[in-house]
Amino acid sequence: MPDDMYSSNAQNIAIPGASDTTGRPVDRAGCYLLEQACTVRPVHPARRTVWGLAASRSRLSARPGGHC
Repeated sequence: MPDDMYSSNAQNIAIPGASDTTGRPVDRAGCYLLEQACTVRPVHPARRTVWGLAASRSRLSARPGGHC
């Protein structure tokens, strides 16, 4: 793996399970990243927008009787 894989300089960040519901930890994290001028890509299986941004649908799905 490249040494910089876990660089603290990431500017383009996907947030699986993104939610703009006030008080949820993921909301605080997303708002913080937006305040830091990061490009945030919310990922949510049902919502079309989160934090006013278009949300991507997750490409993963749970298998019946199995785990991801």
